[in-house]
Amino acid sequence: MKPIRLMMRAFGPYKDEQIIDFRDLREHRLFAISGKTGAGKTTIFDGIAFALYGNGSGTDREDTKGLRSQFADEQIHTAVELLFESKGQTYRIFRQLAHKKAGNKSETGEKIALFEVDATGQEVPACKPKLTDIRFKIEEILGLSYDQFNQIVMLPQGEFRKLLTSDTKNKEKILRKVFKTERYDQIAQKLEDKKRVAEDEAKLARKMRDQHIEQIAGALPKRDSLLFTRLEEHSNIFQILEALTVEKQYYEEKKKQDEERYQVAQGIYQKKYEESVAAKQQNEQLQALEQKRQQFAQLQSKQPLFEAMAQEYEQANRAAKLQPMYRAVEITTAELKETTARQQEATEQLATAKQHLQAAEQQYEQQRQLEGTREKLSNEINELQQIKPLYEEVDQLMQQLPKLKNALEAAKQQVQHCQEQGEILKQKHQQQAMEIEQLEQQAESLPDKLQQLQHLKETTQLFAQLDAIAKREVESAAKIQQATEKISEQQAYYEEQQKKWISHRAYELANQLVPGTACPVCGSLEHPNIQRSAGQADKKLLEQAQHVLEQLREQASAAKAQHEVLVQQQQQMAEQLQAQDILLDERADYDERYLAMQKLITDLTDKTAQLKKLKQIQQQLLMQREQNDEQWQKARALVEQAQRQLFEKQTVLDSKQQAIPAHLPTLEAVVTLLAQKAEQLEQGKKAFQQAEAHYQQTQLQVAKLSQTVAHLAEQHEQLTRKLAQAQQEFAQAMEQYEFESVEAFLQACRSEQQTLQLQKQVQEFRQQLQTLQQLIAEQEVQLNGKAMIDMEQLEQEVSMHKQQVDEALLECNTTNGYVSSCQEYAEKLQQAASKIDALEKYSGEIVQLYKVLTGQNEEFISFERFIQIGYLEQITEAANLRLYNLSDGQFTLRCSDRKEGNRRQSGLSLDVHDGYTGLPRDVKSLSGGEKFNASLCLALGLADVIQSFQGNVRIDTMFIDEGFGSLDEESLMRAIDILIELQKSGRIVGVISHVEELKAAMPAIIQIEKLKTGCSRAEIVVK
Repeated sequence: MKPIRLMMRAFGPYKDEQIIDFRDLREHRLFAISGKTGAGKTTIFDGIAFALYGNGSGTDREDTKGLRSQFADEQIHTAVELLFESKGQTYRIFRQLAHKKAGNKSETGEKIALFEVDATGQEVPACKPKLTDIRFKIEEILGLSYDQFNQIVMLPQGEFRKLLTSDTKNKEKILRKVFKTERYDQIAQKLEDKKRVAEDEAKLARKMRDQHIEQIAGALPKRDSLLFTRLEEHSNIFQILEALTVEKQYYEEKKKQDEERYQVAQGIYQKKYEESVAAKQQNEQLQALEQKRQQFAQLQSKQPLFEAMAQEYEQANRAAKLQPMYRAVEITTAELKETTARQQEATEQLATAKQHLQAAEQQYEQQRQLEGTREKLSNEINELQQIKPLYEEVDQLMQQLPKLKNALEAAKQQVQHCQEQGEILKQKHQQQAMEIEQLEQQAESLPDKLQQLQHLKETTQLFAQLDAIAKREVESAAKIQQATEKISEQQAYYEEQQKKWISHRAYELANQLVPGTACPVCGSLEHPNIQRSAGQADKKLLEQAQHVLEQLREQASAAKAQHEVLVQQQQQMAEQLQAQDILLDERADYDERYLAMQKLITDLTDKTAQLKKLKQIQQQLLMQREQNDEQWQKARALVEQAQRQLFEKQTVLDSKQQAIPAHLPTLEAVVTLLAQKAEQLEQGKKAFQQAEAHYQQTQLQVAKLSQTVAHLAEQHEQLTRKLAQAQQEFAQAMEQYEFESVEAFLQACRSEQQTLQLQKQVQEFRQQLQTLQQLIAEQEVQLNGKAMIDMEQLEQEVSMHKQQVDEALLECNTTNGYVSSCQEYAEKLQQAASKIDALEKYSGEIVQLYKVLTGQNEEFISFERFIQIGYLEQITEAANLRLYNLSDGQFTLRCSDRKEGNRRQSGLSLDVHDGYTGLPRDVKSLSGGEKFNASLCLALGLADVIQSFQGNVRIDTMFIDEGFGSLDEESLMRAIDILIELQKSGRIVGVISHVEELKAAMPAIIQIEKLKTGCSRAEIVVK
């Protein structure tokens, strides 16, 4: 990523729109960013990081709310726009923060957009204008996440030292973010879940196995067998399976014996059962023959009754043939009687109707003569309806006049209220303006005071660091003294052991000497003082003493080196204070000044907040005055409108009242008279309509009754003739079917159902009598010579044999159930054993793999950390290519396997090998400048590794914030050489520094000027 143009508005100390066009640097890829403390140098880095990722640079600048300029007008939104190039393609990204304006309840104005820019300058949206979509697109374009960007492109002040000096835990977090190794930790977590599930399943399977074993004793009868012996002894599953096989064989043999006993008992029972069935059938046949004989005798006794029923049935058949003619006589007689009654009634109704017709005609003539009166009433009603709207208009106007008067009075009161309120608001506005002017004068000094506070804060921090270093220097000197004393003691002990060992070796040599032979040590032939006694000596003690002595010397050397570093740091801190004309004995004064300045700035900040609040109140007062003026204008217009409407309505009312008749002064009188006239007219019309309708109805009724009387006379004559004929035909039929009288005929009559019932009873009786007689004859032939058999003894024998069969079958089924239970539990136990074996094997594999991944091994290194160690080794190799030259061959970084806390190897510890002493030491023992060099080289090495691993990533830009002030002149020159080397490789390198030598060596500078108003302005200067 190469920045082309950066625009910041209301961002940090940049109140207005600030544009930094990196193209103004021309061919210079190496530049410095210079300015006073707090001017806004790091804010340029914040702007680039915020534009790309929506956060500032560094972990302590991620809060976007703190990025808004405190000097910006509240109407202006905080926004950043970055035009940049990546892999030959140009992009423009724009971000605008939301903030709450005065008078609003919520924050508004948030915007974000990403565009691709072609060679002609045309822009095309690169993705949807959403935060998540743009974040993914930026990571796709750059190939870097926000954390990776902060580690290899944007090196915030002090941030890039974390990878060098932090402990293993923090390094692990950094490398996890940069190289995304968290997936290996996630695999371990998933394996842990699988391990727990597998262990739970194995535990459940063992529980099921134990339950099956416990159920065996309840499923099988207890007996003296191998199975129950092993159950009582709590044998293992395979021993129980073996015993189950033996138990199954026992019950299979018993099953065969039970089946044989069942077959024998079944045969005996079947034979006895067949004898019982035959005897029972014979007895039943004899009993049935006797019952049929008794039934035949009973039927013979009922024969006279059924003969009488047959005669009754014959008479009912003859009477049924006469019933139609008898029914015709009855119907005709009833019709003639009814017709005679209706004829008499119709004659009486006709006479009455004629009388009513005469009265209705007289009433109709009277109503027809009143037609003139009804027409007069109708005309009067029309006249009243024509003048009624006039009265209604007058009433409406009289109701509107009081309302208009009230509205006029309210409008006048509103005008007066607005005038009074306007005067009050004017006085408040003048008072607020005076207070604001006073607070603005007091708040003008806040930026200068903030700058002074920052300087005092930095000074007090330097004093605190100096105290801490001095304390550590004293502690280090004490450690050196303790180490020196221990070395002296150990040296004496070592020399004592050495003397003992030499004496012992001399004794061994003396024992080997022979008089007259040369000594192997000195070559002498004489041996006057031979060692005659041997002291106690142990070579292991001598070697151990020597080893401890070497360790103590190494510890003393390390302590001296650390003490020298602390003394050097103390001198550097003192020189830094002296460079600022600060004396060491002025610390108390600076602490008091710092606290006093903090209090003063707090007071000024409160007044600034109060000033802002007063300005908001003043703005609200202006708005209220404008609203009050608008209300006053509206009230004035309402007064004029109400006066005009009141005059118009009063004029119309006067003209309408002059047109009202004197005899009808009010609308109520008109309505009452109109209702009376309408009611009279309606009653007259209704009376005429009723009289006319009654007259016409009476005429129709007389005509209808006349026709009815004539028709009934003709019908009476026809029915008389029909009745005489029907009576004659019925008398002839009675003689034909031999009925002496009508009473005899009626006694013989039966309904059709009764007749059929008589016929059915007679036929069934005759058929039943014949059938019984035939059956009795046949059964007498079959049962000739047979007698009843005693069934009680025979049934007892059958029941006894049946019980024997059931007992044998139950025993056989029980034994078969035991065989099935043995087989079932053997299968269950076999399945449980297989399942437990498979689960334990599977769980063991998972546990073993889990231990490997989580570092449960001799080295205590997890798989994720093992991967990170590989990355760290490559980073240190890349870093050493620069650090070796930068330190003039003195320092190289090495991955260390030394232990940190809890006696566990870290795997991610870093040591620095000192080429001057030939010994490794902790990177924390480096001086400030040495740490900066090592951290810078480590960050550059990280960038190289990232770029090599991710082929789509190009590190075209690098920004470094401070750190060069801790370097001496020679180290600074070497650091500048590295930066020049970086820019020669095509990278753009921007450096924030106060070091004049560094700024002098830079071909271009972005100069940040802090204005008197507190805000800042940036300018590019090319040398």
